[in-house]
Amino acid sequence: MSTQVRTWTEYCGAEGEPSRWDLSINDRPVPGGYIEKTAEGFEIHYPHLPLKKLTTLEEAKRSLELAPPISTAGLKVGRIADEDSDLISSAEAGEILGVSRFRVNAMVASGVLPGRRDNGKILVDRAAAEQKAAQGLPEGPQGKFANLFLFYAPAGERTQYVAELEADDADSIERARAFAQEVMEDESEDAVEVRDYLRMRNFLRRHENEFEFARSVFGDLVEERARRASLRIPETEA
Repeated sequence: MSTQVRTWTEYCGAEGEPSRWDLSINDRPVPGGYIEKTAEGFEIHYPHLPLKKLTTLEEAKRSLELAPPISTAGLKVGRIADEDSDLISSAEAGEILGVSRFRVNAMVASGVLPGRRDNGKILVDRAAAEQKAAQGLPEGPQGKFANLFLFYAPAGERTQYVAELEADDADSIERARAFAQEVMEDESEDAVEVRDYLRMRNFLRRHENEFEFARSVFGDLVEERARRASLRIPETEA
């Protein structure tokens, strides 16, 4: 495998977002390769390697400098373009869309745009890029990163429930918000909230050793709350 030169770009997100350093190899961003600052130190993320936490940024960078080289399979393509597609570079697609090639690569990785890999480069379906440009790019996250999460934490219990809500499923999101409002108006001390992808991800990471998180569907949360409510009825009547 050819030499892989690794460089870092500090990501400046919205206020309140954790600091992050994105990894590039030979000037190409590596989807899923980055360092994130947490309350405990620095987390390193790298394709096919388990999550690791280190004390300083220098240690984290050095750890990834020594990590094994990745093949082109490490550069993720969320949705494969058809073989007969007219493929263009991510830079060309960026010109069509009016965004950087880095954002195009992220859109390909999350499946927003179909693409393919060719000798380590990301190629994009020209027609899909033109169609997306005609529709206009929405502000904020796209693909799976636009999904919401219903978080339900029964008072006094270690197990907490998380249900993912598809961003385009307006009915489920509306029912989830109604459920959250109903819980907040109840006299119990249960916690509930509808959260975006980033807030939910960061919360899970911060509290992974404190609670057990049950990945659920919306119906499971409704049933769990009903079960707990039925257990409180005798106490109320007494």
